Order: sequence, then structure tokens, then C-alpha cells
Amino acid sequence: MERLEAILAFLSEPPRVLPRFRRRVRVFRGEDTLGSALEHMVRKDYSQVVVRLDGRLGLLTADDVTHWLGSSLGKRRGKPQQASLREALGDRAWDGCEFLPGHALVDDALRIFEEAIRNWKPRVHAILITRGGRPDGRALGIITPWDLLGYGLSPPLAA
Repeated sequence: MERLEAILAFLSEPPRVLPRFRRRVRVFRGEDTLGSALEHMVRKDYSQVVVRLDGRLGLLTADDVTHWLGSSLGKRRGKPQQASLREALGDRAWDGCEFLPGHALVDDALRIFEEAIRNWKPRVHAILITRGGRPDGRALGIITPWDLLGYGLSPPLAA
């Protein structure tokens, strides 16, 4: 009976992305150096960081760094870590990033990742949570596919 009550409570008030995925998100600026972002990524063991370019939030991913390094070999003078994030990202900052408002359901986040796979859309690296789900808002949290692993198996639905 307790299990049934837990399932009914879960269904009547499904979890929202906030507060579940609220995090303090460090937001880098386009003028910040690639080296500072990479140091942060290594220190925190992140595969992406949030960057604000032209007033919009986006991502710098490990894939972006690899792409930029490969394409700039022999072309760029100076140390790669001194490049600005704007230079390293170009217009790729918005390629693997989606947005949700804080009141969205966790299932909405799951659906974004599932649809990207189902529709052969380029990989979605993360979903940024902002007020109103707008790219020009303040970052209130971030959701990665890893954050949702096992979500459907978590209590009260777990056997």
C-alpha cells in the first residue's frame, strides 16, 4: 500500500528540474581564455562549461576544444591556452545546448535527450536551466545525460 501511495504522489506531483538540478553554474565570458576554461574543466572533471557570448548562454565542450585545436594547427600564432573563448568557439557555442525553464518537468529534460537521439540530431551535451528557458537568462542549473541515468529507476518507481 505504501508503494502505491508513493507512486500516486509521484504521478500527482512529478519532479521539476528545479530544485532537483539547481547548481551554482560558473559562466565564462567570450573574453576569458581557453586556458582558464580548460583548467576549470580539469579541476571539476567536467566535459563542458557554460559560456556567455553576445548575451546568450552556450557551451564550450571537450569536442569543441579538440575541433578548434585541430583546425588551428599551424595557423595560429601564440599559445593555444591564451586564445579567447570567442576565438575557440566561433559560432559553435550553441550547437549542443538546449534550454528549459525551472518549472519544467524532469521528464521534459529526458525527452529532449531522447528526441535528439531518435531524430539523429547532433548530440545535445547539456540542458541549461534559466528563468523562462531563454538563452539570454541567468543560468540556474545544468542537466547532462549523466544526470538522468537511472532517473526512471529511482524511488518510488524502483522495484
